[in-house]
Amino acid sequence: MQSLIKQKQEGTFIGFPKPHLDLNQTALALKEAFHSYLYYEDIETSFGAKFVPIKYYEDFIKESFFNDPTKAIVKVSFLNGAYSLEKFKILREDFNDGEIVLKEVEASNYDFNEVGLSLEILREDTSTMFAKESFIENVLNGKSLEVYHFEPHPHEKDKKIKVSESISTKIALEKAEILKESFSNFCFSSKERRETIEKIYNETINVFTHKRFNYGNFLETPHLNKEITLMTHQKNAAFKAISKNSLLLDHQVGAGKTLAGIAIVMEQIRMSLIKKALILVPNHLSVQWGEEFKRAYPNANILNGEWKM
Repeated sequence: MQSLIKQKQEGTFIGFPKPHLDLNQTALALKEAFHSYLYYEDIETSFGAKFVPIKYYEDFIKESFFNDPTKAIVKVSFLNGAYSLEKFKILREDFNDGEIVLKEVEASNYDFNEVGLSLEILREDTSTMFAKESFIENVLNGKSLEVYHFEPHPHEKDKKIKVSESISTKIALEKAEILKESFSNFCFSSKERRETIEKIYNETINVFTHKRFNYGNFLETPHLNKEITLMTHQKNAAFKAISKNSLLLDHQVGAGKTLAGIAIVMEQIRMSLIKKALILVPNHLSVQWGEEFKRAYPNANILNGEWKM
């Protein structure tokens, strides 16, 4: 399967040897089903996308927010479906036995550039709502950036009420958009990053396609009125309902849902899958369903409960 995908995307699809006719037909069907290769320009590289290597997130944070990226220590991990900023530190020179050594310490405001400093999100009273690393984590994971504070409950002393700060929240959201755009530019600025992301995306994401049902080829309707021919989507609907036991027909008005529903019932009776069926319809449609039933299956034994005012 992986080989077929790769051949399809690279334009080198050959197929199976001639003796394997069934496999060859399957391969041709797969070839038509898979998406064409997507180039980087057609891929949305969002901040937090799972197909982007973690190293790119780490490099972006170091190069974008620290005064000296070479001394920044950033470690991003992905566990249980969420990103975590495990390390957000700096290497600082220190003396040990008369020698200068580099030591990992918590980064201070002096270690961040102007953009990095702006990542701290404050409340209206200037207290911190999101520290820099918390803000980055929330944006990575697509979490809420709502800024709020708590005030005493007016009637219950032991409770507090949450008060959302709209202006501060708006500022946080705007900074998040700037961060996302900066990351997109960061990825685009490097040919190596573009090619790597492009390759990973096509190998891991661009391998899914919508289901296409062609059940109609397997459905026979010997008792259906010979003057009526089910359309392909009606055959597909009938066969799928019979095989899956449940179905939602989300077809447009006039697409033939009534006839499809009738075929679903009658073909199951013919196959001895059911003995009797109960069809519930709105009162004003009972006559229409009865007439359609007799037209499609003239020999059907049905009881139609007509509704009268």
